[in-house]
Amino acid sequence: MKSKTGASKKNINKKEAEKRHKKVVKTVYVLAMVLAVLCVFMVVSLSMNHFRDDSYVAAIGDEKIYVNEFKQRINLSRSEVYSYFKNKYGVDDNPKFWTSTYGGEIPAQKAKEIALEKSKNIKVQQILAKKKGIKKDISYLAFLNDLKAENANRAQAVKEGRVIYGPVKYDENAYFEDTFAKMIIELKEKLAEDGDIKVSDEDIKNYYEEMKDVLYAEGASAIVRKIIVPYGVDGKEKAHTKIQEINKKLSSGESFEKLAKEYNPDDNTKGTFGEQEFNDRNRRYESSFDEVVREKALKLKKDEVSDIIDNGNSYMIIKCIENKDKKYTDLEEAKDDVRRKCIDKKYDEMVKKLSVDSKIRINKRVYKGVKVN
Repeated sequence: MKSKTGASKKNINKKEAEKRHKKVVKTVYVLAMVLAVLCVFMVVSLSMNHFRDDSYVAAIGDEKIYVNEFKQRINLSRSEVYSYFKNKYGVDDNPKFWTSTYGGEIPAQKAKEIALEKSKNIKVQQILAKKKGIKKDISYLAFLNDLKAENANRAQAVKEGRVIYGPVKYDENAYFEDTFAKMIIELKEKLAEDGDIKVSDEDIKNYYEEMKDVLYAEGASAIVRKIIVPYGVDGKEKAHTKIQEINKKLSSGESFEKLAKEYNPDDNTKGTFGEQEFNDRNRRYESSFDEVVREKALKLKKDEVSDIIDNGNSYMIIKCIENKDKKYTDLEEAKDDVRRKCIDKKYDEMVKKLSVDSKIRINKRVYKGVKVN
């Protein structure tokens, strides 16, 4: 009996040991699963670090402005900040530029203020595009995903020998500028189509009258030939005596072109008769010596010859071979362009109002922590 009882107890102990073992294995399995989930969560959290709630600088409604996109705006504002402090305080770039104080202002803080205003302006337009169905997702994460996909497509196209337009690989700034500009064009068209932006015939007429001298005018122009006598090494007095002799020959009927070839100072001005065109396009390339010549040239009629001109560098006589009065593009011809510009103007006014009316919540701790250097 004792042997049977002992055997029975051994069997019971063995079963209990097996149960405990299974329980331990199950517990270890559950813990392993929990640990695995935690590890995955940590990896995702780390990879998405800049999308955590504490990584956004500001928000308009539910749309957030994240640290990385805010830093983009800062980088694009740097030249503006340099110019501001250069013009206002005469400050040049230096190792301590961003953190120094000039007239109570700090460049780093100024850059963040400008970047925040730009970020707000951009986000307001993105929100409007989302409302009009042009963009589904305007988050920074969506932008990065689109950038990654675009660059992958471009890389594949290059690999396959297909033609691509633009860069082989976009960086963030270039891709943003490209896609944002396209979004704005589409948004303007949609707003005009839906009647959110209305342009009347009166608007078109008023804009044309306001801007015709700037945008729809072809300025007066003149093409002249020149006989040039530089002051040179002989001095101003001898040059003046020489130009007077030439003027007498012209008055007696000698050919302007013949005298230009004879007296002009170099082969170039001899061969071209010193020909020069004065118009609005060329004005930016003219020197200070050309100003007095321009003034005389635009007053001459075709084939008319000027008196002696002193431009401060040489004496000359000019002959007008072509003269056109200022003229305007007709309103009917310019109407489509004027309408587009009216839409642009009204769009800018709309965005400005939206930006003023939109409340921005600043995540002060994160905003303060963004460094500029």
